[in-house]
Amino acid sequence: MEFAKGHIFVDPNMDGMPGQLRRSAYQQMAHTLARLHAADVAQLGLHDFGNSMHYCRRQLHKWTAQYQASVTTPLPEVQQLLAWLQDHVPEEDAQPSRS
Repeated sequence: MEFAKGHIFVDPNMDGMPGQLRRSAYQQMAHTLARLHAADVAQLGLHDFGNSMHYCRRQLHKWTAQYQASVTTPLPEVQQLLAWLQDHVPEEDAQPSRS
């Protein structure tokens, strides 16, 4: 890991930043996230880094627990979303490859 030159935005709303610059920053963030998700972990030597089994299911469980621990008034829409996500965990999440 190393530092890369760039800007750090503490406020995700980027208040005070002109609209075009804010739009450009959000587009670049989405582009960077897409590139990260497309990375071949085996080629990068990260195939043994963490547990790849049932990733989506584990993430959903964690997010659900965090939501339930922080919510004061449950929102029906969030409850529906959590149920939908649970019903739509990708099939390949059951047995992902270890390559």
